Amino acid sequence: MRDTAAGYAAPARGVNGPSRCRSADARIDPAVSGSYDAVVTGSTHRGVWPTGVTVCSAGTVLWVAGLAFAGLACRSEPSDSHCDGVGCGAPPTLTLAEVTIAPSRARVDSTIAVSVRIRGVTAAELQVDVSGRPSQPLVLTAEAGGLRGVATVTAGPDVGRDVVRVHGTSNRGPVIGFAVVAVGTAATSCGPNEVWEAGHCVSESDTHALEVTAEIWPGKGFETTERKMIHPRVARRVGGALVACLTDAVAVIRADAVEAATPASGSLVSQTMLTTAGLLYCEHLIVDEQRGLAIATSRGTRGAGGGVSTWKLPPLTAPPYGPPVFVHAITTPDGFESVAQHGDRLYVGVKKPGGVEVLCLADDGKMTRCGTVANAGMRSTWALVVDGDRLLATDADGPEHEDRGALPGHSHGGGHLYLLSLADPSAPALLGLVHTASTGKALAVLPDGVVAVATGGPGVQLVDVSNPVAPVTLTTVDTPGSATSVAYDDGYLLVGDWNALRVYDASERGGLRLLDAMDLSPRVRDGTPLGKRVCAFDSEEAIQIGEGGFLAPTSQLQGVAFVAMQGLDFVSTDMDCIELGRIRPGSMAPHAVFQDGQVWVSDAELAAPRPFAVVVENAGRRPLVIRAVADEHVSAEDAAVVVGPGELSGFEFTLLSLPADAPMHDVRIETNEADGVEGRFRLTRVEGVYRVGEPAPQFRLPSLDCAGGGCGTGPGCVGLDDPALAGKVVVLAFFSSW
Repeated sequence: MRDTAAGYAAPARGVNGPSRCRSADARIDPAVSGSYDAVVTGSTHRGVWPTGVTVCSAGTVLWVAGLAFAGLACRSEPSDSHCDGVGCGAPPTLTLAEVTIAPSRARVDSTIAVSVRIRGVTAAELQVDVSGRPSQPLVLTAEAGGLRGVATVTAGPDVGRDVVRVHGTSNRGPVIGFAVVAVGTAATSCGPNEVWEAGHCVSESDTHALEVTAEIWPGKGFETTERKMIHPRVARRVGGALVACLTDAVAVIRADAVEAATPASGSLVSQTMLTTAGLLYCEHLIVDEQRGLAIATSRGTRGAGGGVSTWKLPPLTAPPYGPPVFVHAITTPDGFESVAQHGDRLYVGVKKPGGVEVLCLADDGKMTRCGTVANAGMRSTWALVVDGDRLLATDADGPEHEDRGALPGHSHGGGHLYLLSLADPSAPALLGLVHTASTGKALAVLPDGVVAVATGGPGVQLVDVSNPVAPVTLTTVDTPGSATSVAYDDGYLLVGDWNALRVYDASERGGLRLLDAMDLSPRVRDGTPLGKRVCAFDSEEAIQIGEGGFLAPTSQLQGVAFVAMQGLDFVSTDMDCIELGRIRPGSMAPHAVFQDGQVWVSDAELAAPRPFAVVVENAGRRPLVIRAVADEHVSAEDAAVVVGPGELSGFEFTLLSLPADAPMHDVRIETNEADGVEGRFRLTRVEGVYRVGEPAPQFRLPSLDCAGGGCGTGPGCVGLDDPALAGKVVVLAFFSSW
């Protein structure tokens, strides 16, 4: 188990049970009166713990006071078999403590009361930690059926979320328990069964905060050899339609006709290829609803230039929708990355060498160049957003731009957030800038003069821009993946974190509190798939790409490129799919999020049993219990793993084989998620894997650095069979537009 600020530690596990149970059994033994819910092989049972009864569980998940345990054999024993003594010979039992806190929303550096109840033990030594900071021992007193204690601890110094962790040992074995407190600028106690969220008290819910209501695969029905990339880059909701950039086309998609887990067919997508505008691929897209226009940018690739194009949209009041009609394009060899709009002005980010160009937009969609940003010092402009009378822009940085060191606030490495005045809309003027942890891939404007910057690997950076001449970083919230996109509305910040969506409470200035995350990996209830990823190739076989490689069907979100919010409704895009969903307030349920929901295995690696360790995050607000389930292809540890809110932990299993008649196998993962849902972790067989020391295949690539200038930037410029490369070191760089 680990706290996110403290690094990995050994996970809390169940252990072998009492002698009257089979030696391989794990023991979860409250041994006291109390209500319980038990989910046994998919069937739900409700009842009362009989006093003095030992419970062992086989393939069972047991809830006690809203918390959960996992064990392995279900069997009742008479009360005289119960053993309380430390030296009686019974192996230790994992006990999950009940932890409550008051107030539920605490001021920074204020005192929090932590109440702990442990059932079925007679002696224990426990420690209370707050978000990884050791605080104090917990003094316990006996009560009927167990122990109870109260400790006072101090909330953290930063706005956000504190995880209160109680841990130690008892006469039965290890003890663990968790609670979550919102840390802010004021203390507020919500009513019974309420929780503080997005600036007010809301009713608690045992559901997940992020709900996907529909998935759309816009490329389905258009798989042709000419179209290799039909990835949805940007999708914006306009009434019952989605206006989208599908990498090589601008499209209108019927969103109102798509039900959950139903792939889109060609009849639901009306599109026009970008080649109509003399462009190849799309990077960004905005919608001008007043003028009925879509405006798309292209950075250029494969030796071709980029540009910006406008498209007349069909009437979007009711389907069927016609395809967008090309209106006008401005092309440039430098390429454009992003676009923002302020009235009749378009601001487009120049990729090479950097900067912002200003275009005047007419009502009919025609554009004219009417200004540039002077002396901002930008390099490879990335994200743009208009905030009132200011333009915010991000860029990448590099050591070759030494002349930029004279700019106030400039430093090398990472990138920058620039604030520019729009007092003269045709000549944005630099006000100030601040260093970003990495390239700012997306921006979201929050209330009270705060901007959220998606900085990739470092996470989400919050910047105070209330003084535009001297912006300052408030905090950077790390995310397990790579933060590629952000969107804000109604107190919530939605983050595209590469292979997961994450939602934060952003109502407290200068801090974020994780509420939930979702990876869309397969989930099953009673053996029935839930929300099967229709976008992840509904084939059970790997798909051949070209002559030399295969693409395995994916099983979760892949490369989230864009998120947008309208109230509690959201739209997101990943590698091949558009997701429509909604945020549900008050979620308290634990939620297992796989850091990588798929592992590729070659036949050579299957020659002997292969061990795996799978990292899982608990994105919910209550403890998560997980366990891999053994089958004919997988052996798994019997013990369960307890993961605290916001923590990462791992569990192990060994791959014995893959099915002979299928290229993949899903490993079952038992959890205590809402409604007895099981997770699935996918193992996929791949062929043609190259190994170290084998000859590389022949191929040709463009070159960015040709000695003597004898090479262009065409797609087939340099190949490994070129005699001029004999005996030289060749550096190959892979570029992904995500």
